[in-house]
Amino acid sequence: MITRFFDVFTDPLFGVLGDKVHTRCGRRKPAIVVGIPILLLGSYRVFIPAEIVSEYDLLVNLLMLCFGWTLLTLAHTAWASEMSTDYDQRSRIMSALQFSGLLGAVVVLAVPAVVDAFYPEADMRMRSKIMDWLVFLTLPVLFTLTLTLNREPKISEHKPLDWQEAWQSLFANRPLRRLLLADLLMGIQGGINGSVHFFFVIQVLKLPTSAGIFLVAIFLTGLLMVPAFVPISRRFGKHRTLCFGALQSSVATAMFLSVPEQSFG
Repeated sequence: MITRFFDVFTDPLFGVLGDKVHTRCGRRKPAIVVGIPILLLGSYRVFIPAEIVSEYDLLVNLLMLCFGWTLLTLAHTAWASEMSTDYDQRSRIMSALQFSGLLGAVVVLAVPAVVDAFYPEADMRMRSKIMDWLVFLTLPVLFTLTLTLNREPKISEHKPLDWQEAWQSLFANRPLRRLLLADLLMGIQGGINGSVHFFFVIQVLKLPTSAGIFLVAIFLTGLLMVPAFVPISRRFGKHRTLCFGALQSSVATAMFLSVPEQSFG
């Protein structure tokens, strides 16, 4: 919970600082370069901990992990959003970003099953170690290619807003308030689903061995649906597509309460 509150303050702070950075390499690349080693160190200490760790150790390691993740993802997402000013092209760019993230999640979540297939005696520590080594081997390579093969687009300079002007523009912009409220509610829904997933599958559905497979199925479904929502957003607009997705997700989440025990369907 503390790490989540930490993100509440660091996300807008790094967002503002990221917009103020100006280097020969661009505005987004420096944050990515700084964030990757912090993220890797944090993931190593979380996924491959010492034999004896305290709650304080866990908190510090999680904060380090979240710190690096915030630097990396904010800069990466901002870079993607600046690559085009075309309405539909931006949808394709963000769908590619989402597709890649879901693909990575599916690969990582499949690691325990693959490890168990080749090493039936594997324990949780071994599974966790292999998952982290997968991150260590792929993240630096992929981002090195990204940073060296791609240039940041030139963004026209705008007059910076101070905090008072920013708050005034927020209260004066009704569509923006609605969008932020929708983002807040969807974040709450996603947070609840993620927090209770294992408890729900294990304690309510009585399927202790299926929690991991169930999670893979969820991410795999999202992965397969990403290409479908690009033409939908182009045909009906992003706002209507967002409403449809939020409604569908809400109904599907509520239907979980009707799934009987020991049923994977």
